[in-house]
Amino acid sequence: MLKIKLPNDYFKRAKTFEHIGPELYAFDITTKLERIIAPTLIIYGDQEPAVKISAPVYKNKIPNSRLIVIENCGHFPFIEQPETFNHYVESFWKEVEAN
Repeated sequence: MLKIKLPNDYFKRAKTFEHIGPELYAFDITTKLERIIAPTLIIYGDQEPAVKISAPVYKNKIPNSRLIVIENCGHFPFIEQPETFNHYVESFWKEVEAN
């Protein structure tokens, strides 16, 4: 079970996002992904709603990237499946260091 503690001013912050939401919605980061030159590990949970939409875009546009989809988790794989998440991060880092 995922438990999230909300800060006391959460609803005040949420009101701020109502004003910038349309701009954020229209913002497109994908046009510059090919500029990333560092080896990149992309991790999604298989239950994350964006995994089928965003993950392939990021994988295809970022050169030298690797995509990992972790089973039985959603938006927070580092919380929901920390051992699996850490395994993939450590393995990726060791591979990068070796090259």
